[in-house]
Amino acid sequence: MRDPKFRLLDMPESHEERVILFPRTCLSRNEPYTRVSSIGLVGPQVRVTVAEHFNEGSHRQVSYDFDLSLRPTKAFLSSNYREEHLKLEASGLIKHSWRDDEAGLAKGLEYRSAAP
Repeated sequence: MRDPKFRLLDMPESHEERVILFPRTCLSRNEPYTRVSSIGLVGPQVRVTVAEHFNEGSHRQVSYDFDLSLRPTKAFLSSNYREEHLKLEASGLIKHSWRDDEAGLAKGLEYRSAAP
């Protein structure tokens, strides 16, 4: 991850072993950034929830589950995400079904291991 666009401001160089880049959805493509709003264990899974809007009050979220080796197992949308998508779809601002997004979420996950 030597790419400077992923470097945090005023932070020393990192030495991560793994990096997970979460895909942008059609609702976050024009946002300045997305952010991880929570991370924790749910049974034997690691759940990471990504806020699809930089506004802290937004509940438009995508959650991703990983096994303990950090391999993705599933992704799912919050009801607020679905409601906003359907509203934008009905207004013609989004030209595809929210179900198409839901089906393709896990495929968009980019997973990188650090070079040996």
